[in-house]
Amino acid sequence: MHLPDPKELRKLSDAQLTADYKVGNGEPDSDEGRELRTKICKIVSAHPRLGVPKQNASTLSVHSQNEQKSLSADGAGGVELAQQLQNLNAEYEQTFPGLIFVVFVNGRSREEIMKNMRYRLAHSNWIDEVSTAFNAMADIALDRARKLNAKL
Repeated sequence: MHLPDPKELRKLSDAQLTADYKVGNGEPDSDEGRELRTKICKIVSAHPRLGVPKQNASTLSVHSQNEQKSLSADGAGGVELAQQLQNLNAEYEQTFPGLIFVVFVNGRSREEIMKNMRYRLAHSNWIDEVSTAFNAMADIALDRARKLNAKL
């Protein structure tokens, strides 16, 4: 998968992106807006889904597996909470097409993560979710860099 140059991501903070979208539904009005949306979706959807069943966990990095241990069916609450998390993932992806729910888990429980998902589903829009996802991805990367530096 080819991801855009990081300089292109500056467009996300520009008023142009917001102005190019119809209010509320996340649909771009121009060819440039549609192209940018496609690039954004590729970046955000590169993040793994939270609470991935163990048989799919092998596709996760060691860092992701460690960060998501609290979200597995083996964690507190078992299979029922894991299914609720999968259902919320599906609802999120239907509400915000092209995006995957991204949050800096950092050992938080499924209950905390699901509370955050429900809040964002009820109170956010597509553009805000993109910003939130990019900020979370940056937090995840910074945390991993700190951990790697600590091991050197």
